[in-house]
Amino acid sequence: MWGAAHLFLDETGTSQACQSAASSSEFSSVNRYSVSYLPPSLSCHLADGRSYDAAVPSYVAPAMTGFAVIAVTLTIIATVESRHSNRHHARKEKKL
Repeated sequence: MWGAAHLFLDETGTSQACQSAASSSEFSSVNRYSVSYLPPSLSCHLADGRSYDAAVPSYVAPAMTGFAVIAVTLTIIATVESRHSNRHHARKEKKL
């Protein structure tokens, strides 16, 4: 996370990422950058209107989506299990 923030917030890091992802002729005509955090991406825009992606591999957004789905699913399971356990424990105490 810190690395991504540093890359996107530091102009030098953004410039280096665009340079390493392109040929020298493309990099020389980069006139601006655009950054997106959700999904994570860094686009280098050329003077002729084209753009190319840099620094963020293409598998990152689908992986983040998968991890988010897993996190939500596990949170729901934990909540349901906790409620079920609390009810079961309360019934057990009533019988005593």
